[in-house]
Amino acid sequence: MSDVAPATTLWLRAVPIGTGATGTRVETDSLGSIEVPAEHYWGAQTQRSLRHFPIGEDRMPKAVYHAYGYVKKAAALVNADTGHLDGTLALAITTAADEVIGCTETCSTCA
Repeated sequence: MSDVAPATTLWLRAVPIGTGATGTRVETDSLGSIEVPAEHYWGAQTQRSLRHFPIGEDRMPKAVYHAYGYVKKAAALVNADTGHLDGTLALAITTAADEVIGCTETCSTCA
């Protein structure tokens, strides 16, 4: 008997997001909908926090973002190889991770 949950139908939104995306997209959480800049990967809760709690301008070092990108990419590849993650979703995750890994000092994706 396997401890793996049965596969579910995946739904990926066809919305431009990340490096090169422009405009905004609508994200929704338990508090409702909110517009998020399309070039950022965060969701509704982070955007709402940024809007309502402007407590500082401190940013994580770029190296932390890069490391997180490597971890997410490795996890997606392993989970896809072992059948725990659908290939389409794995591709979406690794593509986003590659953008984060490739961020430079002038890149706004990780800012």
